[in-house]
Amino acid sequence: PRRGVSTGAILRDLSAKDVLMVITKPPFAQGSIRAAEIAARQGVFVVLITDNPACPALGHASASFIVPTESPQFFSSYAATLVLVETVIGMLVTRAGRNARRRIAEAERNNRFLQDI
Repeated sequence: PRRGVSTGAILRDLSAKDVLMVITKPPFAQGSIRAAEIAARQGVFVVLITDNPACPALGHASASFIVPTESPQFFSSYAATLVLVETVIGMLVTRAGRNARRRIAEAERNNRFLQDI
């Protein structure tokens, strides 16, 4: 939810001009899979990031990345996923131009002032 708005309400307003990025890994959150399905039906470009080629959301994805999470530790590593997400966001912000960078800078200033980080 964003600004107290449900995911369903946010999805309702998405169109072919929008992109939805879904990150889901086993056990695959049903809400994420269904959000990808709704968005795809509405013509939204759905980018899926997962670590498993059996992910049920792959059928709704316009583009997908299968990112490894294997680790020598007991638990999975999300380092590769974070690098990919940061890279994609950086590319989008660069492509969005000066206005996007200005809005991000304003939000960061507000967050620091509010001590909300």
